[in-house]
Formats: sequence, structure tokens, C-alpha cells
Amino acid sequence: MLTHTAASSPSESSAAPYTSPDAQQGPPVDEGEVREVTIETLGEQGDGIAKVEHGYVVIVDGGHPGEVVDVKIQTVRENVAFAEIVADDS
Repeated sequence: MLTHTAASSPSESSAAPYTSPDAQQGPPVDEGEVREVTIETLGEQGDGIAKVEHGYVVIVDGGHPGEVVDVKIQTVRENVAFAEIVADDS
């Protein structure tokens, strides 16, 4: 009986880690989300390139290297998101 209990525990334990990595594999941003990013470089089309968690790339329309800006995520894809700078109207 002790062997049976030990065999059950690892299968229960392995279920929890399976859920966690699955959540990390998706994009770390959501459409409509506003967040602060630092523009690191320019892309081929002249848009700003920022990186967030896990090296995920956010392309920022009108961003310039070195800027720290608030952006609104417009489109999310598996490997890249597209965002626009949020105007600071305060």
C-alpha cells in the first residue's frame, strides 16, 4: 500500500507544474493592456522595438531608442505584439 500511495503522489505533483509552464508559453501581454516599456532599438520599418518578460518583442509605432513610454497593446501574436504610445493628457 505504501508503494501505491507513492505512485499516486508524483502524478498529482506533475499535474501542477504542467499548468504553470503552459501559462508561461503564451504571450506575456494582452490586447488593450497599457504598460510602460523602454524602446531599445528601431525595427526595419522605423518602429520602436521594446522587449518585456521572457524577451517577448513589442513593436511600438513612433517609438525612439532610449524612450520610456506608456503603450497600449493593439495586436498580440505568438511571438510579437504591436502597440501605440498612450498620450499623457494629465
